[in-house]
Amino acid sequence: MIESVNNGKSKVDYTEEGYRVEIPSKKNIFIIVFMCFWLAGWFMGETMVLMTMLSGEFVPFLLIWLIGWTFAGGFAIYIVLWLLFGKEVIVSNGQTLRISKEILGLGRSKEYDIRSIKNFKVHVESTSIYRRRGMEAYGLLGGVLHFDYGMKTIRMGISIDEAEGRYLRDNVFRDLSSYTD
Repeated sequence: MIESVNNGKSKVDYTEEGYRVEIPSKKNIFIIVFMCFWLAGWFMGETMVLMTMLSGEFVPFLLIWLIGWTFAGGFAIYIVLWLLFGKEVIVSNGQTLRISKEILGLGRSKEYDIRSIKNFKVHVESTSIYRRRGMEAYGLLGGVLHFDYGMKTIRMGISIDEAEGRYLRDNVFRDLSSYTD
């Protein structure tokens, strides 16, 4: 049986803003299921400590623990929402490049002056989940498209493969290719 051709994950449109590329987050079922189970335990711990504190038994350690536990739960919720509904949006209009990370339309973006972009390339690091560091394992950072911006390397294209990265570099972001060293 012949393997079907993969047409990539990204959706490319040309709008009045310029080229707009939407890349959905990589759906890692193991992490989603694990985090959902972890959040069930988190909710139990959060509820029990809140009930203890509201009953009048104030223990300073519990307050400190509750603050850390609440932040950990918020981060876990963010990871699950990113994996289920997140997308990276890249817009290039010939003058600027805007990279956004959105969950259900909400998120943050950074904009870069195309004239300051250097060494635009496709670069793939290890894809093994065991070799990834920190937020890269959750699909929150990294990417196969890299460029230098001043003394910093910017990465985008978090959940796409090397071949799709080359396609986007050569066909969609070709205005950036002229800024390579």
